[in-house]
Amino acid sequence: MIRNIWALAEQVFDLLVIGGGIFGCGIARDAALRGMSVALVEKGDFGSGTTAASSRLIHGGLRYLALGDFALVREALRERQILLFLAPHRITMLPFLVPLYRNDPFPWRLGIPIGITFYHWLAPKWASLSPRRWLPNKVCQHEPYLRPDNLLSAWSYFDAQEPFPERLCLDNLFDAVQHGAQVANYAKVTGLLVASEKVFGAVVHDLLKGETFEIRAHCVVNATGAWVDELVKIANPQAPSMVRRTKGIHLFVPSFTRHAFALRAPQDGRVFFVLPWNGGSLIGTTDTDCDEPLEALTVSEADVEYLVKATRHYFPDAPLDNLLFTFVGVRSLVRVERKTPSAVSRRHLIVDHEKDGLVGLISVIGGKMTTYRSIAQEVVDTVCRRLGKFATCVTHQQPFVDDPEALLRRVSQHVSDLGWNETTLRRLVTIYGRNSEAIVKRACQDESLQVQMDERLPKSFAAEVAHAIEAEMAATVDDLLFRRTMLGFDPQVREAANCVLKVLGEVKKP
Repeated sequence: MIRNIWALAEQVFDLLVIGGGIFGCGIARDAALRGMSVALVEKGDFGSGTTAASSRLIHGGLRYLALGDFALVREALRERQILLFLAPHRITMLPFLVPLYRNDPFPWRLGIPIGITFYHWLAPKWASLSPRRWLPNKVCQHEPYLRPDNLLSAWSYFDAQEPFPERLCLDNLFDAVQHGAQVANYAKVTGLLVASEKVFGAVVHDLLKGETFEIRAHCVVNATGAWVDELVKIANPQAPSMVRRTKGIHLFVPSFTRHAFALRAPQDGRVFFVLPWNGGSLIGTTDTDCDEPLEALTVSEADVEYLVKATRHYFPDAPLDNLLFTFVGVRSLVRVERKTPSAVSRRHLIVDHEKDGLVGLISVIGGKMTTYRSIAQEVVDTVCRRLGKFATCVTHQQPFVDDPEALLRRVSQHVSDLGWNETTLRRLVTIYGRNSEAIVKRACQDESLQVQMDERLPKSFAAEVAHAIEAEMAATVDDLLFRRTMLGFDPQVREAANCVLKVLGEVKKP
């Protein structure tokens, strides 16, 4: 995957996708696999926005049952099953517990067993992972940090986790590029090309080289998430706002649970999670309306205090004072007034802007990461109808990795002289999927990439960095640490960032 700006300017594409989050990348893959010529541009790095600030769950959304959004839950559970098939190297099942206490509100104590049972029923293929009721002794034996006072029981159920959705964006892009798509990060759309009420492309500024160029396409999809309204208003300043932005933060602390937990915040009754992730515990999320500039989001003391207080209610002795890091993101919800953010549906909306005098522009609003593939399918179906093309979606049939264990065995055949152990290889397969073979072969062919640059870094690190720069469009240190190697989330490894700087050489942040 090589960044070639001028290839974007040299032809007229069937489809231009603006936005390189999970929805944009999924749309590009779907369209490319149907035989369309596709271009995609992203003003930052791929997967660096809302996708990177998610709870990293592939789930049906148990709490949406309480909102009566049964269709959304069923769709998400179906997509969860498909994603487990598409990305078995990284997406895995995750056991949850929901503790019930004597002083919990009666609707919560009654609703959880019923809701979990119904949730399981909506996903019949998971019959072997049936929900169970745990007695207090068993709960405390497995989860010693959990408050035992007045604990009645806990209910277990299963969902799934994608620990690194940033890499899921790249998985989609690799497939798209393999089928002819042209993509670029750090390429900001500054204008839309419009003539006779027809949108036929965009004006793009290359943030790395400082050049401006045009991309022409028969159809343009606006998959910019929280920036959807801004892009539409470039061409039509009078267009109504379609997006409601809500902010969510997460806290990362040392590990204190074995299971994931779905919990009710005592302050306001909102559901939040405590999730095992990357060797620690991820706590989140909040859900408040966002009025801050999107380029300067902050994690407020009030947000942190909210999550710490809610978590302490259940885990009084958890290491919450040892806050390793936080992150914040903005959700793009379909605009609905007079509802609290948590009460707004996570369903999506696809808007054809022909009614606004912008023929050929389609916007995607709302949606969950879990349903990105089916939303992409719906968007590309809409594009096909507009372009008069007839091609069916195949994204649910073509996995990113067929068999992770078989891939691990293939990769292992190349490393006899490298001294890389199975843990290192398994990590490569988990993060890079099929590209793990390319990394190993690169190291075998270049002795300079076999040197362990720092004892805190894996032996494969130099080869990973070289691969990320040359084949994955990594342009900054953050790209490398947080969206390619995924090592930046380990506080000790972050201290070894100077090694990255040495490898990067003259590559500079835009």
